[in-house]
Amino acid sequence: MINFPARLLLFFSIGSLSVLLTDNFQLQKIALCSTPPTSEVPLEPQLRSILNQKFHYLAKGSQSYVFASEDGRYVIKLFKDPRKHLYSWIWIGSQLIKKGPRWVWKTLHSDRRQQKWDRHLASLRSAATALRQETGILYAHLEGTTHLNLPLVITDKIHIAHTLPLDSLPFVLQKRAMPLQEHLSMLNGAEKEQCLEAARNLLMTVGEKGLLYTDNKIDNWGFVEGGPMLIDLGCISSSSQRVKDHRRIDHFLKHGTDGRFDVAECSHNH
Repeated sequence: MINFPARLLLFFSIGSLSVLLTDNFQLQKIALCSTPPTSEVPLEPQLRSILNQKFHYLAKGSQSYVFASEDGRYVIKLFKDPRKHLYSWIWIGSQLIKKGPRWVWKTLHSDRRQQKWDRHLASLRSAATALRQETGILYAHLEGTTHLNLPLVITDKIHIAHTLPLDSLPFVLQKRAMPLQEHLSMLNGAEKEQCLEAARNLLMTVGEKGLLYTDNKIDNWGFVEGGPMLIDLGCISSSSQRVKDHRRIDHFLKHGTDGRFDVAECSHNH
């Protein structure tokens, strides 16, 4: 008979293997539209054709699951609902030791998760209304509808298919971009300078629209149709700053050493 420590080890091993195989993708974590149906704009035939494709699991971020279309040209982002986040007993135990029961109690019963979701929606709306070209957004669906009447078929990392009702889901359809780091690796010096200028101009455009893109990870920048693109949609905020200078961006595009754009720290008024 297997003793208790061996059973415990087996339990955690199976759990870890499951997370590794599925990338911890969980349908129950996907957000649903919390607002009732609003004014409905007919879906263009081209967009309906794109969404009729099957989408395959590509990656996950801290805020979304990303699926790529069968033709490889588009991605659809389904958002994680922080209000559905369940804290593990391991996390709770570690925080009890580090910060005490009072802090843990406040965290578990606070409205911070709702506030986080509200901030994320605000960022998505800013991207969809003011930065469609800069972010490659083709369609943003952030409120409940009834007119799409279109099932979304996705396959997860272990190739299990799931069918979801698009009318009930907040989602964004974007152009699929080449990772900017991959694109830079194929450029010579003069071409990198041109890419640098395009990235600088893009961020200046964002700033001139009264917004700030605060993601400093090179992984969340892409290159599509001859220019750079902002991939992460959850880090856009309003700002009184007009972004004019990004020295760390210049440094990275010239040298490619640290993998980060320190946008928040290095932008300043002139």
